[in-house]
Amino acid sequence: MGNNVDIDRLFDIRGKTALVTGASGGIGYMIADGLVRAGAKVWICSRKSADILAAAKRLRQVGLVESIVADLSSETGIAAVAGVIKRSRPLTSNDDAGRAHFRRTGGAMHDL
Repeated sequence: MGNNVDIDRLFDIRGKTALVTGASGGIGYMIADGLVRAGAKVWICSRKSADILAAAKRLRQVGLVESIVADLSSETGIAAVAGVIKRSRPLTSNDDAGRAHFRRTGGAMHDL
C-alpha cells in the first residue's frame, strides 16, 4: 500500500501570517525561524527591545519578519500587539475560525 501524501504541500504555509511571542531567543526564535523558512510572514514579539530587533534582523535575511516590543503579561500589552497587527494586514478567512475556537473554549480572544 503506497502513501502518496505530498508533505511539502500538506504543511505549506506560504502566504500565511504567524505571531510568535518570546521570539528573541531560545524556542521562540527557533519556531519563528522555522515558520519564516516555510514561507510565512512572521510577527515576532518580546519585552526586550534590543533582543527582538536583533532577532528580526537575523530572520529578515531568510524571509518576511516584523517585530513588536511588548509585554504580553497585561491586557494593555495584548491589545497593543493586536492593534498593530490588525492595522497592518487584511483579515484572512481563518480569523472567524479562531474566534469560534476561543468562544467554545472560553479563552480570552483579542480581535486580531
